Amino acid sequence: MSRPNVAIIGGGRFGRTLEKVLHEADHADVAVCAREGGVYPRRSIETLNKADVVVYAVSSTALRQASLNTSDHIRPDSIVLSAVKGLDYREGALRTMTDVLAERLLTRTIGAISGPNLEAEINKGLPTYTAIALPLPEETKARHARLGIAHELCNLFTTGSFRAIVEPDLLGLEYGGALKNILAIAAGIVEGYFGDARNTQGSILMFGLHDLHSVYAHVSHKRTRTPRKLPEVFLGDAFATATSAGSRNYLFGKLLGSQLQHGPASADEILCHMDGETVEGLPTLEAVHKYALAHTLDLLIVPQLHGLVSGNKSMREAIAAITNAEVAFEKQRYKDFLREGKPLRDKQHP
Repeated sequence: MSRPNVAIIGGGRFGRTLEKVLHEADHADVAVCAREGGVYPRRSIETLNKADVVVYAVSSTALRQASLNTSDHIRPDSIVLSAVKGLDYREGALRTMTDVLAERLLTRTIGAISGPNLEAEINKGLPTYTAIALPLPEETKARHARLGIAHELCNLFTTGSFRAIVEPDLLGLEYGGALKNILAIAAGIVEGYFGDARNTQGSILMFGLHDLHSVYAHVSHKRTRTPRKLPEVFLGDAFATATSAGSRNYLFGKLLGSQLQHGPASADEILCHMDGETVEGLPTLEAVHKYALAHTLDLLIVPQLHGLVSGNKSMREAIAAITNAEVAFEKQRYKDFLREGKPLRDKQHP
């Protein structure tokens, strides 16, 4: 891939951060395509027409419209990457952002880029990693060729402090990047409500990890016939997002937790105070909650977190519900262990 043209769709903070990284790496010619007055100007259309690599860096709620507005201008041989962190619930199924893009970009190779990538730290030049994943064909030769392309993409984004690595599990990378924002909201709520309560925060994160692994195991079993675990890059991403005041999802949770000290809180009011900042964990939480209800998944944190965010529960009620659910959950797992004499496992996937 000799010095390709890269187009970044989205002029927000993360889109501009990726532009800065690509400029610093200096292995590609990069331009940002942002709307002006609600439409993409001619220069953006021209940029898309010649782009070898296209990166979508818009909010999850804006992605479908962005793809509708730009898909006709992206070459069939272009490689498309989603830097969008979110999940979409439709007709009983969860859809990733590459699924959303594939509705319009039918013939393109569509992958994702995700990792512990807080914009402020990247812009300071602090060391971090990100991961890039592409869909891998079944045939061995084609698979190796696609992995080679992924390595070339990583080279485009790699600088002295920002390192890109190949992740073979595209589905896991996307789910990890989206689900970690739910953890960040939960961790922020704990700090906003209790203050410096690391034991409580750690406990909530532990139960939250159970929920997210259960959801991904269920989804991956439906899509690949094999229940999978979230990839390792998810843990790094989750740690950064769920422990940092620089995370918008964590900040939202912290502000919500402060409000919850006085009773049920208003998510809309908090979003107004955040001056229109994107909190991707909110639509993801809604999507996962609907999916869990549709498939009767036994989750511990997600239903209570949804109740807090929607203003239908107090913190006291949520904590009591989590405690009761955890006791019942442990009893069932212990019964399964005694009955089968096998390692403890999720009920949804034998």
